[in-house]
Amino acid sequence: MRNAVFLSVDLTLRALESLAGGVTHMSDPHWQYFIAIESKLENIGRYIEIATDNFKTYSVELAQILLSAGSEVDVIAKLICDRINPNRTAKSINHYRECILSRYPEFPLFEVTIPRYGLVRLPFIEWANQKNPRWWKGYNDVKHERSKYFTDANLENTIDAIAGLFCLELAYDHNLLKKSPWPKLLHVEEDMMVRMVF
Repeated sequence: MRNAVFLSVDLTLRALESLAGGVTHMSDPHWQYFIAIESKLENIGRYIEIATDNFKTYSVELAQILLSAGSEVDVIAKLICDRINPNRTAKSINHYRECILSRYPEFPLFEVTIPRYGLVRLPFIEWANQKNPRWWKGYNDVKHERSKYFTDANLENTIDAIAGLFCLELAYDHNLLKKSPWPKLLHVEEDMMVRMVF
C-alpha cells in the first residue's frame, strides 16, 4: 500500500511537470529570502515605531536584519552584474555600481515607499555622485567591527538596506507577475519599476 501511495504522488508530480512545461516548483529562493527579511522589518514595527524620529535606534535584532539584507544585496548585485557582463567578475560594491549603472543609469533615483508609515526612500541615491550608500558602509562596519560601530545597526540603515535589496530584486528578475507573495511594507510604483529596470 505504501509503495502505491508513493507511486501515485510521483505520477501526480510528473503530470504537474508536464502541464507546467517541466517545472513544478516556481519559487524563487532569492525573492523568498527577501520576503522573509522584509517580514522581520514588519515585525520590528511592533516594538519600534517605523518613523524618522526612531531612525537612530539600534539593537541586536536590527543588526541581524541589516546583516541579512546586506549579505543578500551582495549576492543579488553579483548576479545582476554577471548577467550584464558575464566576461567580468564583479567583486565589490564599486564594481556593482559601475556595472549596474552601465545598464540602468537612472538606478540611483529608484524610489521605494513605505506607505503604512509615510516614508520614501532612495537607497542608491549616492550612486548618482559615484559614492556608495551610507547604509552599505553601516552594514560593512557592523559586519567587520561590530563592537566599534554597533550604533550603525540602526533602523534607518536597516530600512535602506532592505529597500536597496528590493530594488535589486526587481532589476534581477523582471518576471514580476510571478512574484509571490508581494511585500507587505515596501512598495514601488509600476511606472517607477518600468523606468528603472526595463
